[in-house]
Amino acid sequence: MARFLSILIAITLSLGSTSCFQILNYLQFNPDGSVDVLWRFTIPKAMTEASAQNAQEQDMGQKLEEARQQIQKELKGSVQKLQVIQIDTEYDSGLAISFHVPDRNNMPRFHELPGEDKLPAFPIYDPATHSLKVTFEHEKEQPAEDPASPEPSAPSSADGDSGEEESADSQDMEKTGEQIAQMILSSARYQIIISGVEPVRARSIGTETRELEIVPLGKSFLIDYPFMSAIVSEKQDVDLVIELKK
Repeated sequence: MARFLSILIAITLSLGSTSCFQILNYLQFNPDGSVDVLWRFTIPKAMTEASAQNAQEQDMGQKLEEARQQIQKELKGSVQKLQVIQIDTEYDSGLAISFHVPDRNNMPRFHELPGEDKLPAFPIYDPATHSLKVTFEHEKEQPAEDPASPEPSAPSSADGDSGEEESADSQDMEKTGEQIAQMILSSARYQIIISGVEPVRARSIGTETRELEIVPLGKSFLIDYPFMSAIVSEKQDVDLVIELKK
């Protein structure tokens, strides 16, 4: 699948905020074995307007339309009742994708479609385990352009005390910066609402396995996952696994 989601998130980050986007996925499991899916990616309208006014930035509105056309093209024939709509309200911009899968046991594996999508966002149903899984891929760090460049010289021994103080201050600032970044990243949410079947366990599986809260919403259930924070902290691919009641 084309990297539409990675591209949108990269542009969102370039606009100066990592906390301003949200992914919502609604799955309705029907008694006949079919599944109806609604997927939404939204960002504040002010961000798209700012990008349109800044000649140095990529126009988010244009990118959203390009993504809409690409998704429509790639998913056509894989699902039924496909609709891909660009969201443009007073407050939000984004994309909404809805479709119908006649047999949940044959739900398309969207992450296996042609292309290089680095952040699949559609849960895949596994009939063998009666569970849903979403894999969030960690973007590999690019190697330094000049690894042979000399390291900065150490502080002069004559200023030993001053050098130690500066080093301590630098470490404190770096730690504070990491904490702030983690707080910002944690507000970028991936939310799944499930209806028609009860989820009994939700886990984030990476270097460690973390249990996630399942929130009842009447006859539906919500799993709210800070996926960007998890990807950055884990520094590897992370799976969100949701076990369903048999």
